[in-house]
Order: sequence, then C-alpha cells, then structure tokens
Amino acid sequence: MNELAGGPPPTSNAPPPPSPFDAGAFLRARDGGYVPSDDERQAALYAHLFAAGASFLTLGIGLAVLAPYLAVVITKQKGPFLLFHVNQAAIYQGAVSIVSLSLGLTGMMCCAPIFLLPVSWLILGAGYPIYVGLRAQDGLWEEYLFVGAKVLRDWRPFFT
Repeated sequence: MNELAGGPPPTSNAPPPPSPFDAGAFLRARDGGYVPSDDERQAALYAHLFAAGASFLTLGIGLAVLAPYLAVVITKQKGPFLLFHVNQAAIYQGAVSIVSLSLGLTGMMCCAPIFLLPVSWLILGAGYPIYVGLRAQDGLWEEYLFVGAKVLRDWRPFFT
C-alpha cells in the first residue's frame, strides 16, 4: 500500500546520500580543484577581518569566535571555500581566547609582566588572521597553525 491509500510510505534500504558538507568535505573540495568565485573569496577575507576586528575590540575574548559567521550572513554563495575559512577562523579565535585567558590569569597570579600579553594577543588574535584573510582573498586554502589542518581534514562545518 502507499500513502495515498492510507498505508505506510514505502521504505528503502539504501543508505542516505552523503552530505556535501560531511567530515572531510573541505579536503575533497580542495583536492578536487574547487575554484571559489570572487564573491566567495571576498567573503572569506571578511570572515578573517571580522574575527581580527572582534579580537582586537574584545581583547581576544568572546565575540571573536562568532564574528566570522557574519561573512556567511552577508553572502548568498556558501561554498566549501567560504565555509572552511569561516569555521577555521572561529575555531582559531576560540583557541586564542583560551590562551589569552590562561596567560592573563597565570600572569596575574605569578606577577609576570602582563604588558607582554597584549603584544602576543595582538599578533595572534588580530595580525595573523589578517594575513590568512589576505591569502584567502587570493583564492588559497590557507590553514591556520594548529587548527587549520584539523578543520580541513576532519571537521564538519558548524553552519552551512
């Protein structure tokens, strides 16, 4: 019987098709020769600039993790290149936030020269993302140190 006759819908034993954005999708897109459009490259640059700006304004804590997602909101084309850059920027800023908090608390407890913290945070949280963003604008799958390779090979995008 079928749904129109009041019976259960027909079932299929075939597995569902894989999501275009499952784990490893970014690596497959890069290795498959995916070429981002100009709009996608521009939005990838914005993802890194938004992250750098939020990191600068919030001292590397908080909003910098969410800021890259603004690039997804402002563009219509959400290809794997843009989603890779948005996700790695968010994860990188999360790591910078944790390191900034840890160094700040350790510095306060140990009476270390806290004036060195803003210098490292400025380079890691704001300067490096601008560099990666400029490379993304050139259409390169530039990876952040420590997190980029993991995002490229193993992670699913948070937002699609």
